[in-house]
Amino acid sequence: MDTQVDLLDLSVYVLLTRQHEAGPLFLLGTGGSTWSALYDMSDLSAPNAGTNYTGWHDPAFFAGWKQLEQTKDAAEQQRIMNEMLQEFHAGAPWLMLYFQPDVYGVSNRIHWTPRADENITVY
Repeated sequence: MDTQVDLLDLSVYVLLTRQHEAGPLFLLGTGGSTWSALYDMSDLSAPNAGTNYTGWHDPAFFAGWKQLEQTKDAAEQQRIMNEMLQEFHAGAPWLMLYFQPDVYGVSNRIHWTPRADENITVY
């Protein structure tokens, strides 16, 4: 079977995924800047969210957002997020087939520390 790989500019890619026209299989990295489960979960903030590329709708998962809005207690928020993540795991809106590790070269001539959000600022 032949495969065609199309490398797209990010702006085109974002447009196609939000319109649910990226194709039957595509690779998308959504590295978080805060290393927060809540930040990463926000891709699925609503069934009709632009970043809900698969149109996934799990009532128990999405009900968690309203519960999170209604509490300020950190332990209760963590409990709610854990329940949401269990729903996410059970419902599997995506195929988690690939994890891209960050690999960096090092040199004694450069003083640099990788950022948690994977951005590299070059001066």
